Amino acid sequence: MQREYNATAPNAFSLTQYNEWQDIQDYLDEFAAANPGVAEVVTVGRSYNNREIKAVKMTAGGTSKSYVIWIQAGIHAREWIAPATCLWMMTNSLDEFANDWAPIYQQAEVYWLPNLNPDGYIYSRTTDRMWRKTRRPNSGSTCVGTDANRNYPFGYGRDDGSSPQPCSETYRGPAYYSEPEIRSTTTSLTNIANAKTVVGFMDLHSYSQLWLAPWGYITSNTANAAAQNSLGQAATAALRSWYGTSYTYGPIAQVLYTASGGSVDWAYGTLGIVHSYTPELRDTGSYGFLLPASQIRPSGEETNAALIVWAQRSLSFAMNK
Repeated sequence: MQREYNATAPNAFSLTQYNEWQDIQDYLDEFAAANPGVAEVVTVGRSYNNREIKAVKMTAGGTSKSYVIWIQAGIHAREWIAPATCLWMMTNSLDEFANDWAPIYQQAEVYWLPNLNPDGYIYSRTTDRMWRKTRRPNSGSTCVGTDANRNYPFGYGRDDGSSPQPCSETYRGPAYYSEPEIRSTTTSLTNIANAKTVVGFMDLHSYSQLWLAPWGYITSNTANAAAQNSLGQAATAALRSWYGTSYTYGPIAQVLYTASGGSVDWAYGTLGIVHSYTPELRDTGSYGFLLPASQIRPSGEETNAALIVWAQRSLSFAMNK
């Protein structure tokens, strides 16, 4: 698989530019078609506007595995580097870094979900570059959308980690699972977890250069804090080895701020996935959400190094329990 893959979209699909949502969907289909027996497109959810939320499931030889790794991105619309980095890593796991990913694909099924919030992403491309939330209207308010990463049921509704106000950037929605994007994708992952062992959960965000673990909704440590911090240290060291990019690791509420109803707390607290993390990708504020496309490849290379360590250690942890 080549790094620059020409999809059948009107404009050639490039992994080193920020692409339109429909072009990304077409690329996922063509990537899977070009790699039969390794990659398969699966629909894991639907948006408010009934857009498919697609993931690419990858595994060696097309055979079913008992272990699963889940990588999602794009829950916040304006964080374009997250879907772009996800796509870069997914593609290059069969190209430049095939030797690193092959043992992982031999042991696990890896789900790559590049854009969990398609309605918001499209709106950020066409109307408001800094749009963060979903696009579901809010009853009784002129303000549209919910912060999808405050809409998970675990720890939902704490005012110190989310907002009850529809106009807020951290509006949690009228109830957990009010956003179809969250309700449908969590249903898909829960169904997978009921049949297999999900060893790792990753939710890519930007920006701040952080490697964040549970808890987000409270400042206490988890029961597995030692293992989570050890992996965070190893993963960020691997990331730093590429370009010297420095990441801080630790629990969300201790390192960043209190955030309730988030994906990582849900994955750990509800599904019991010990190695659940939220990396906040480049940079630390010079460009912020407007990170130039020229940084997609270095972001992909360094984050990929961290994810290889994360995947390997997550599998080892599960196998040795």
